[in-house]
Amino acid sequence: MEGEQDQSEYEKSFLEVPAILDKTKAAADVCNAALEFAITKCVNGADISTVCGETDAFIVEELAKTFSNKKSKKLERGIAFPTCISVNQICGHYSPCPDDSTSL
Repeated sequence: MEGEQDQSEYEKSFLEVPAILDKTKAAADVCNAALEFAITKCVNGADISTVCGETDAFIVEELAKTFSNKKSKKLERGIAFPTCISVNQICGHYSPCPDDSTSL
């Protein structure tokens, strides 16, 4: 019964606090921009590690612009999961170190 009460409190607070939804929308905007950025970097012969690193740097730069007023200075920002590229012969989530990288 207590678990159900905690869940309803979470849902109520999520719906009643529009700032949470605004932050989620801002994160989605940064994600979509980063995806477009990564697509432009994925050309024949591009180094995979460089593409992932540049896209991660782009995300950090865009996040610094998001909610940059005095109230949100303490707002925690960052990358939840590093940029990965799906390469044909490699199974999922490929984000190599610069020493282990290959070309597209």
